[in-house]
Amino acid sequence: MKILIFCLAVALVHGAEYRFPTNESEPACKLMKITAVMELMQTSQDQNDTKTVTVKLAELPVKVEDGACLEPNQTSTNLDLNIKDGAAAWGFLFTIDAKKNLFMASTFSFTPNDFFSNDENETVSVNIPSEQLSEYTKSYICDAAITSMFNATPVENSTYFYSLSLTVSDFQVQIDGIENSTFSEGDHCQEDTKTTTAMPVTTTENPGPGKPPVNNFTIPGNCILIKSALAVELPYQTASQNTSKTINVPVVPAKDVKGNCNLTSNSQMLSFKFFDTWVMSFIFTADGDSLQASVDDSRAYHLSNVSLVYTEDPKHFPNTSNPGAAKTVSANGLDQFKVEGDQSSFKCNSETDLDLGNGAKLDISNFQYRAFANDNSTDFGSSGVNECSADSDSNSVVPIAVGAALAGLVVIVLIAYLIGRRRSKRTGYESV
Repeated sequence: MKILIFCLAVALVHGAEYRFPTNESEPACKLMKITAVMELMQTSQDQNDTKTVTVKLAELPVKVEDGACLEPNQTSTNLDLNIKDGAAAWGFLFTIDAKKNLFMASTFSFTPNDFFSNDENETVSVNIPSEQLSEYTKSYICDAAITSMFNATPVENSTYFYSLSLTVSDFQVQIDGIENSTFSEGDHCQEDTKTTTAMPVTTTENPGPGKPPVNNFTIPGNCILIKSALAVELPYQTASQNTSKTINVPVVPAKDVKGNCNLTSNSQMLSFKFFDTWVMSFIFTADGDSLQASVDDSRAYHLSNVSLVYTEDPKHFPNTSNPGAAKTVSANGLDQFKVEGDQSSFKCNSETDLDLGNGAKLDISNFQYRAFANDNSTDFGSSGVNECSADSDSNSVVPIAVGAALAGLVVIVLIAYLIGRRRSKRTGYESV
């Protein structure tokens, strides 16, 4: 069976605005403005093929399907968007806690066959966890671009696994306290207001001929720190044969690194751009109940997804038969590079290969990372570091080798001593 990876990018552009009631002759009781990009990934275990479909929401019919006004003493309300006459939907649920704080959760759902013509007609749902916004009578504003990764709820008898990479920016929402159908003054998200000192991007002094440089990556908030040398091996078709090319990731300026520091989500993402249009993303996922441990910084987590979006340009793919083609490769559902609750980071200097599907491979070395950090620190911490087994094995080689060398030296000295003693005795006999 040929199983594919499908990637759907849905773009809400220029801060599309929605209101309820939809009749503009009535005063609005809910307002939302949003710019969003969604990359839906449909993945198989063997990841043989990749197809990318880009859809601009402005080209599709979108309408507010449901959304009641908040009544006195009511603690929850919703706003639902119908996309492409039911082919997709995005439902937002707003709840208010005892301290009058507003929380928002949402569900994005779609019918794969309406977008991919793949005979998958059962609705796929991606649940986006609740996060705290502002006091419920104010508007909440987040101009910064924030990217998060979520896995879809598995569909019974489906041959595909789905996940969602969601980037939201230019976002504003208000569900109460609206006057004249316009947003009131609001609270900004921490990504808009936080100022941090970015970790400098550096390289090793001498990475060696043909070796990739070591980059240091971080994002505002410093919740994710990554240090690594990275190289990708990518197959491609020339005019006459199949071949592959290993490409080292160059030094990446700090301005090209993005991500999110949402500590109330169970996933965090760091992505960076290189070669102008190439984008590599790392997604880290908190394990189980440790999602609630953000206050004491004791959650356990691991690397769950790696993806690369690239272009087959002639510079990096000589004599390619498909110049300018946009490609996506990814490794999804990973459970690697674990950091336990009492550890500060994961470290692996040894080279590690990650299969990105379609014959593509990511080579990682001199690697160390931490995620879900809430101390705004630019170092990896001084508590326990989880070292990979390859490093532990290589570290044990040195003392073993030294011990073997010393043992050999002792044997050589002993043999030399015995030979010398034997010769001295023989010389004594001859003199007598």
